[in-house]
Amino acid sequence: RDGFGSMEEVDFPFEAVESILKYRFRNRALLIEAFTHQTFGQPVTPSYQRLEFLGDAILDWVITRMFYNSYPDLAPGALTDLRQAAVNNESYSRMSVKLKLYPYLLHGLPIMAREIEEYVGYIESAGDGLHPTETKHEGPKVLGDLFEAVAGAVFVDAEGHLPTMWNVFKPLMSDFLEVHANPDVAQKSPIRKFHEHFQKMGFAVNDVHYRFAMWMHHTHGAFFVCRVYVLDFAIATEVANSKTLAKRLVSIAGLKWIEDNAAKIEELLHRSLGARKEGVVIDAGDDEIVPPLDWKPSVKQTQVKEPVQKALIVMNGFPSNAMMTPVMNPFGMAQPMTMNNAFQQINAIQQYQLQQLQQLYQQTQQTQQLQQLQQRLDVETQQSGSAMETGEVDE
Repeated sequence: RDGFGSMEEVDFPFEAVESILKYRFRNRALLIEAFTHQTFGQPVTPSYQRLEFLGDAILDWVITRMFYNSYPDLAPGALTDLRQAAVNNESYSRMSVKLKLYPYLLHGLPIMAREIEEYVGYIESAGDGLHPTETKHEGPKVLGDLFEAVAGAVFVDAEGHLPTMWNVFKPLMSDFLEVHANPDVAQKSPIRKFHEHFQKMGFAVNDVHYRFAMWMHHTHGAFFVCRVYVLDFAIATEVANSKTLAKRLVSIAGLKWIEDNAAKIEELLHRSLGARKEGVVIDAGDDEIVPPLDWKPSVKQTQVKEPVQKALIVMNGFPSNAMMTPVMNPFGMAQPMTMNNAFQQINAIQQYQLQQLQQLYQQTQQTQQLQQLQQRLDVETQQSGSAMETGEVDE
């Protein structure tokens, strides 16, 4: 296809991956596509995004159907808890690590290699017993996407035959689902617990607010800070390597806060009832969302073999200096993970975004100065007019 190389240009270990899946592809181009991230510099197929989209929907359906058929007497709420324990990025990331699919991912981002390596080390040290909802370091989204893309690839290769796809994936997932997604261990989401707890106490649904900010750590990349408020009162702040995990951790911290602050809860409830009676909405504060002073990353810094290079990253609409480290590919792939064309293109886009932001900032500053000048002129004009009406104009 136009814009892509030939299959012969990629030294992809088809047999190794097919051995993991216990499935032989009729169209092996689908297998390469499932492992091709959009940053890979020498693609022979499109990236995995379409297959990931398809696999996401298929896995959701077959896993939900399995729970429905396996537990006919389980209430809908309990079925929801089972599904949430199984159908999520963390569970799929675990599967990519457990099955050792991640070494074959084709991409071109050094920082992604580091994130994967850190997560793999965290999971291997934590062991299989760590429940996905108890993790302190969530899997990079790319690992969950990879698992979904492979599911989509098998489904397409099987010409849309769902039983064939599930016959491949059910054995791969059965041990994980048995340990982490059964009625005896599946837990209600702490986010749901947190909200339900406040509603039972008499608070309104919109009395609880979450606010987020993204920060860059000089060695570990992007981290998310989440702060939860009841009305405009901040009760907990947590940091994690994903927005979802940060929200879950801050909800757990919020549940602990509830146990220790009965008097404050009574005060906030009184304010909530009063605001509703008057038809007033109390929003969360506008304070800066920053990591706690004692916060440190939950994973160790990855050892790198090449000099650190500096790159400028635009995040949340604002530029931030971050250290991007080119590393040797730790996964044994044919393409070294260096600053290839794909990364250079991304960096060029980010530089352009920075220029646009700087121009916008300058325009905003100029606009604010003009507005302030106009306000001063308006005030002076009004004062002058008032003076003329009273005859108090200086000679």
